[in-house]
Amino acid sequence: MTVPSQSNPSSIIDGVAEQFMQFLTTFSPAEYQPPETDPNDDAPNSYMARKVQEMATENETVLYIDYKHIAEFNYDLADRVVQHYERVEPVLRDTLKAYMRQHHEQYIREAHGPEKEFFVGIHDLQSIDRLRDLRTEHIGKLSAFSGTVTRTSDVRPELFLGTFRCQQCGTEVRNVEQFYKFTEPIVCPNQACNNK
Repeated sequence: MTVPSQSNPSSIIDGVAEQFMQFLTTFSPAEYQPPETDPNDDAPNSYMARKVQEMATENETVLYIDYKHIAEFNYDLADRVVQHYERVEPVLRDTLKAYMRQHHEQYIREAHGPEKEFFVGIHDLQSIDRLRDLRTEHIGKLSAFSGTVTRTSDVRPELFLGTFRCQQCGTEVRNVEQFYKFTEPIVCPNQACNNK
């Protein structure tokens, strides 16, 4: 197994989209027995394709995946997901969205609005850390931890994509990706406007 270089971030995500698309399309665990279906039914045969179909049927936007299934399908992909989660996670989301476009196009659009955002939730990791054992070397990696909740607060929504309007010319800038903080466009895209 070749390990991607830490210094070249693009080598970390090379091939992840193709491998994950193949996982979504074809993977079934060894013990999986597909249910008996009508030959005229268009239900997929693979376990993961059925899970995605169930997600769409139940109007969900999060696909929950067992880590052991990813490791059974392709250990290199599973290792990249854990070791470089911060870089791989957007690729997983984009690939799931592309899969939804191909197989469940009617579900991907909100009523009279933008396309839905989809997320991948991975559970049953091999190791579970205690909360007080988390250190800086865990940053950017996928970690499972256990702890005791002593206090909770309200859930605050997180902004993923923002739409902005130039204050000088009124040009609208859509789908500005937010990176862990409020991120405004640097320059107005209108060529006639000099707003920076």
